[in-house]
Amino acid sequence: MILPIILLFSFGPFVTVLAEKIPALQVAEWLPSTQIILLAASIEGSYTSFDVLIPIMTILIWAIITWLFTFFLYKRRMVD
Repeated sequence: MILPIILLFSFGPFVTVLAEKIPALQVAEWLPSTQIILLAASIEGSYTSFDVLIPIMTILIWAIITWLFTFFLYKRRMVD
């Protein structure tokens, strides 16, 4: 169960290269690994605060979803 998640998040930046040819892969642009790359590029360059805010908010949303999912699974295992 963990291996697909690791593959999905670690190969996200590689999939964005293919997203130009395959429109269904444009979802990879919103993965946390891709957002971290965008955040690093925006901090390094001369971008506005809004360009920095979007990747940070996306990463926070992913973190909240992951925490909720983990809490749900942990609570479910405690009952079983």
